Amino acid sequence: MTRTSRLARSYAIAVVGVALATAGGLLVRDHVTIADQAMLYLPAILVAALGGRGPSLAAAALSVGAFDFFFVPPRFTFAVSDMRSLITFAVMFVVGTAIGGLVARLRAAEEASREREHRTAALLAFTRDAAAATDVAGVEAAIVSHVRDVVGAVARVEVPDLGGVALHGPVAIRLEGEPAVTADQHAFLEAVAHQGGVAIGRLQLATAARDAALRAKAEELRSALLSSVSHDLRTPLAAITGMATALRERTADKPGERPARSTAEGGAKLNDNEELDTIIAEAQRLSRLLTNLLSITKVESGAEPRREWVPLEEIVGSVLVRLEDELADRSDPRRADAAQRAR
Repeated sequence: MTRTSRLARSYAIAVVGVALATAGGLLVRDHVTIADQAMLYLPAILVAALGGRGPSLAAAALSVGAFDFFFVPPRFTFAVSDMRSLITFAVMFVVGTAIGGLVARLRAAEEASREREHRTAALLAFTRDAAAATDVAGVEAAIVSHVRDVVGAVARVEVPDLGGVALHGPVAIRLEGEPAVTADQHAFLEAVAHQGGVAIGRLQLATAARDAALRAKAEELRSALLSSVSHDLRTPLAAITGMATALRERTADKPGERPARSTAEGGAKLNDNEELDTIIAEAQRLSRLLTNLLSITKVESGAEPRREWVPLEEIVGSVLVRLEDELADRSDPRRADAAQRAR
C-alpha cells in the first residue's frame, strides 16, 4: 500500500468515526447530558490519530462541527445561542487535538522503533552473510540482497581497485534509478558499505596469506630438494675424483704403454693421463658448483653470512690456487707469487 492510499484510508476512518459517534449520541440523547454527548467524539479522535496528525486534526474539527449541528441548541444549525458553548467547542477541539497529537507521536515512535529494529536485524543478517562468504562475489551478492529488502531498490556494488593492496575502506553502493531514501535508510547503506568493505578486505588478506604460505612451502621444498641433490651428488663425485686420481698416478708410473688417441671432435691427440686430468678437473669444477649451491640454500633458509675484512691478496691467491690446473700452461710471475702467498 502506497503512502497516498494509507493517508486516504486514515482520513476515511476519521470521517466514519465521527459519523458513528454522532449516531451514538443521537441514540442516547434522551438519556445523557450534552457534556456526555461531547465525550463520545473523543474515541473517534483517538482512532483517527493512529493515522497521523492530519487525520487527528480533521477528526477534531469534524467532531466540533457535528456536535454543534446535532446537539447544541438550536439544533440542526451552526448558530450558537449560548456563548458558553463556544468555550465547550474550544476545549473540545484543543483536548481532542492534544490527545490526537500525543497518540500520533506515540504511533510514529512505535513505527520508527519497528523500522530501526528491522534495519538492525537486516544489518546483523548481512554481517552474518558477509562473514560466511568465501569470495568477493559472495559479499557483493549479500549487499545487493539486503539493500533490496530494506531500501526496496536494486543496488550496484563497486569495489575500488587499489593495485593489489587489501581493501579496508567502504565499498561504493549505487542505487539504480536514484530513488529517494530516508535518513535512516541512508545510515543503513553507509553501515552496509563499511561492513562490506571490511568483509572484502578480510577475504583479500586471507587470500594473500594463503598465497604467501604456498610460496613459502614451495620455496622450502625447493631448498630441501637442492640441498638433498647437492649432498647426494658429492659422494659419487668424490669417488670419481678419487678413482681418476688413482688411475692417473698408476699410469704415470707406466709411461708409453698406451698410444695417444684422437678426441671425439677429431683433431687433437690425447693420452690416458690427459684424459684423466680432464675428468678430475671437470669433477672438481662440478664439486665447486655444488658447494656454491649448498651455500645459496643455506642463505635462503635464513643463515646469516659472516662478514669480516679479508685482504685482497688472499682472495686472489685462493682463486689462483683453485685454478692452478687450468692455468698450468700459462706463465706469470705475479700469479706465481700470489699463489705462493696464498699457500
